[in-house]
Amino acid sequence: MSNAMSNVCPRCRHESPPAARYCASCGLALDLTEQGAGGAGRVRHPQPAAVPPGAIPVEDATQLYFTYESALGGHDLSGTEGLRIRVANVGYPLQELQFEVRGIGRDGAPVLRRVYEVPHLGHADWAEIETPSYDIAGPLRILHVKLIGAQFAPADETT
Repeated sequence: MSNAMSNVCPRCRHESPPAARYCASCGLALDLTEQGAGGAGRVRHPQPAAVPPGAIPVEDATQLYFTYESALGGHDLSGTEGLRIRVANVGYPLQELQFEVRGIGRDGAPVLRRVYEVPHLGHADWAEIETPSYDIAGPLRILHVKLIGAQFAPADETT
């Protein structure tokens, strides 16, 4: 039986009353066609990808996570090497992303503050951001990555 006839939400699997136009649990519009996409302006909800193990949520974003390490490999950051940040997208494809990266040193003082642009980050994809050592003022203790802005990528872009 199709989701349109049984009124079972394709996103959260909650069963709503037959006359319901929206899921009572997650708010998704229930007037879906057989292909899983509704009328004009609707974007099919992607199957969420798995959150990478050990990843940290990006501030002011849902479904974006990051990991970081020394550009030489490993998590020991002495302050003499560059920094490699990997941002994972487990949700909708995005474009024109802007991230603010802030680093706090061992003494609690700021050691890094920089804005990076990523042109495209597809569903279940990674973007890599490299910070050269000369941009980091000292040994890093805490790293914050915050989403400043992004646009949804066109529906036909899947990578």
